[in-house]
Amino acid sequence: MAALSVMIVEDEEGISEVLRSVFELEGETVITARNGEEALELCAKLTPDVILLDMMMPVMDGFEFLKKFLPAHPRIPVIAMSALASYLKAAKEKGAVAAIQKPMSLELLLETTRKVVLEHRIPELPKPREISVSEDERRIDYILRMKLDEPAPEKVLHEFVSYVAGIFQVPVALISIVTESRQYWTAMCGLPSELAAARGTERADSFCTHIVGARAALVVQDALENPVFQNNLLVQKYGLRFYAGVPLITRFGDPVGTLCINDFKPRRFSHLDLQILGVLAKRILAELDWREKNTMPGSPEFSFKHLSYVDADSGLVGRAGFEDVLSLELLRFAEQRRRLSLLVAVVRKDALDRIFEKARTSFQGVWIGRIGYSRFGFLIPDRGLADAKAWLERSLDMEAEIEGVETGHYFSMPNRCLRDAEISFGNRGLSASA
Repeated sequence: MAALSVMIVEDEEGISEVLRSVFELEGETVITARNGEEALELCAKLTPDVILLDMMMPVMDGFEFLKKFLPAHPRIPVIAMSALASYLKAAKEKGAVAAIQKPMSLELLLETTRKVVLEHRIPELPKPREISVSEDERRIDYILRMKLDEPAPEKVLHEFVSYVAGIFQVPVALISIVTESRQYWTAMCGLPSELAAARGTERADSFCTHIVGARAALVVQDALENPVFQNNLLVQKYGLRFYAGVPLITRFGDPVGTLCINDFKPRRFSHLDLQILGVLAKRILAELDWREKNTMPGSPEFSFKHLSYVDADSGLVGRAGFEDVLSLELLRFAEQRRRLSLLVAVVRKDALDRIFEKARTSFQGVWIGRIGYSRFGFLIPDRGLADAKAWLERSLDMEAEIEGVETGHYFSMPNRCLRDAEISFGNRGLSASA
């Protein structure tokens, strides 16, 4: 068989690189795209022999790609890939000639790809991955032991979901816990009153159950256009159109639920948006780690994975989390050509409790992190430096020194950006440990 031209459409960089390596070792030519939109642009210039298509992607998912691609290219076979059996079934109904469930056998992938190119023959599907009894028992035991199916006792988590909604400018944000039969919203904001009172749904009506089953993020940019979700109760009865969620995976490796955001209108959602949602999920996992550690006095901190991601005193993202956010937001705002200012505030020690409370509740759409004992970082969108500084001084309404930088030319230098924002304090005699 002559060398094939294989297009891999996959948003997970690690998976894409593995697949590229496998096919290139077999002597095939490989083209990669991170989403359906990039793949369509490439197919306007190139004609691959076969397309390996991930169905769950931001920007343009596999279903929208099939809808736009197949009418113009009916003879180019598409092999759908997903961890969700429901997505694979729907993909075949929409024109994919074969479907392979993740995690996949690379040998099966190679064999299927060659058969499809030669014959357009739909191969026998591998059996869906089944969660072992012991694995699911451990997952459910963690949920019950940690009382995750009850409203979160931590005030900061209820405040946090409103903060998440503000970051993405959506009406709804949820921490959703998935049990054997239901999903429970342990913290929520923005839901219609009937749903909020129910505090959850049957698992069959849940978007989040797909994330728990696949252990992977899910983006549905328009549920009415998605064959898996268009008849879902939340879509038909309550008007849900947009969904994006990431898994909450415990330190034992078990997915217990999701952090998700929703809207009642379609939205575009980029790779960077999805990565930022993943960073926010670590903040929740840190809270769960602290909750568990407090029930186990004397447990070493190194046995918990996410403790350092949150500052225990203030409930804010810690320095490590703030640095992760800064790296992603520099790229996202540069890509969108929007202004973004980074400010550092050094607060008087007797004012710390006041800023803790204000920072958790009064800064919708602004990233805040505790980056030192009395030092706080603020990422303020859509304002130049002077305007952002004046706004923050008014908002804090307390004695604090504020310096910062406008981030436009730092998009590839996040550490330099934070250092430059902090360094001006050194010229005025402030303690380096502040």
